[in-house]
Amino acid sequence: MPYTWSPSEITHAEAVATYTTIRRWPAGPDRLRFAVRIGDPIPEAAGVDQFVTARWSMHSRWLGKSVRVDVDHPPWRLHAAELADLDLPVPFLAEARLPVRLGDPVSVLWSPGGTATVGFPVPV
Repeated sequence: MPYTWSPSEITHAEAVATYTTIRRWPAGPDRLRFAVRIGDPIPEAAGVDQFVTARWSMHSRWLGKSVRVDVDHPPWRLHAAELADLDLPVPFLAEARLPVRLGDPVSVLWSPGGTATVGFPVPV
């Protein structure tokens, strides 16, 4: 999925966090919204939970070339979660080359966030 700068908003109501973003490029505007019901903390992430949340770099295209951008952050504090709502536009799925009909998620996690340092794009 190409990274794009998009205005985003996170709202909290009780134990539900709702994320809304509007992607204006390349095929937008597309509005994406999803909500998660936040569950119990996970004491220490391991296995696949750690693998999918411990991103230390991201990859994209910049000025027509493949680039890697390093990301430095401590492990995230994770909570179990449940998908409460999903509004995912078809153009967004097509751009990501995902099927139009997605099944139930295999895993849903939530984090209160933290700090991260993002580097400069490096050709790969």
